[in-house]
Amino acid sequence: MKNCLIFFFTLLLLTQCRSGETKIDPGMARLIGNWTLTDATSSGSVTLKIALDAANPPHDITPFLASGKGLLNEYSARFYGSIDGKISADTFTNTEVNGASETVLAEKIYFSQLTRLVRYQLVSDNELKLYYGGTQSGVLTFAKMN
Repeated sequence: MKNCLIFFFTLLLLTQCRSGETKIDPGMARLIGNWTLTDATSSGSVTLKIALDAANPPHDITPFLASGKGLLNEYSARFYGSIDGKISADTFTNTEVNGASETVLAEKIYFSQLTRLVRYQLVSDNELKLYYGGTQSGVLTFAKMN
């Protein structure tokens, strides 16, 4: 029995390696797209684009490339998600355009929240909730644009 299992998993691994096709969990694939922040307190449009990081195929963790426009600046990050709803952000960068102090502060808060992501929830195909932790935990709600 043990030899049969080893053969099966070896065959499965070889099949996945030969296909050359990136496989992603259908639930995780629903994260891919263009999103807009629905928070009524922000003073402008805030966007988030999530794309599969095809250079790093998914295994237990699915890597995504994230980018968007804050209230003033463009940003990018790498997200790591799993099918159990966990998510984290890494390698966050942004441009540094200045504006009104309250807009700069609101954007800095949003960027800080993105860097502290801990969980995601796809409420529907058109609504995404990103939960962040830390001393000030909360949720960012996005609506799908496409």
